[in-house]
Amino acid sequence: MSNNIIVDGHCDTIKAILDENINLENRTLGFNLIDAWNNRPVIQNVAAFVNPIFKSRFERTRKIIENYNKEIEKYPNKIIKILNSTDIEKVREDNKIGLLLSIENGSAIEDNLENIDYFYNNG
Repeated sequence: MSNNIIVDGHCDTIKAILDENINLENRTLGFNLIDAWNNRPVIQNVAAFVNPIFKSRFERTRKIIENYNKEIEKYPNKIIKILNSTDIEKVREDNKIGLLLSIENGSAIEDNLENIDYFYNNG
């Protein structure tokens, strides 16, 4: 096993799995579990992108994150949800795929700082 980890800093996969009603194994996605598994260990930063056309950007982001969490729960033998530095080491040690959630742009906060707590508590 290699000590190297492939790290990608951005993808829009989690928005696509919600909008297109597909799963993480769909190879039409730029990042998918099949290709990532073949190149593990891998860390992928997955971005919850919210287009400004949405009236409630918080609600749109919440839906993306909820769908993301449901999707990764389907693959406990492949995915480690990265919440801290220990999880990063676990990706290497267990030779798995690590997913690190981010939110692309601050519009999801919608001028309500309590929304930051919601996002933090949901990964």
